[in-house]
Amino acid sequence: MDKLPELLINVGVPKITANVFAFLLNGEPRTSRQIERSVDIRQPEASIALKNLHGFVSVSERASTEKGRPNKVYQMSKKQGAAYLKRIADEKQKEIDAVAANLEEIREMIEGDN
Repeated sequence: MDKLPELLINVGVPKITANVFAFLLNGEPRTSRQIERSVDIRQPEASIALKNLHGFVSVSERASTEKGRPNKVYQMSKKQGAAYLKRIADEKQKEIDAVAANLEEIREMIEGDN
């Protein structure tokens, strides 16, 4: 496993989302099918990962080489990747603050009984 997805997983990002994030971070435009093949996931998993990354991935449409609907193309810049990382850091900081507040309240309850 690459280091970036491993680190993201360690901080609580779902494995598939972490792998898709790492794959898209190079900035190259990719179709959903390319993501599925490269990350070795199925279409529903790719959809969930892209939904988790919503707002941090640029989406455009490219004409299909066959009949039918245009293909969606996904792309993530380093700036978008940094913004996603900031969101994760902010969420984790809120969790840390909540745990610290609970621990402080527990400490006060224990010390108040003396």
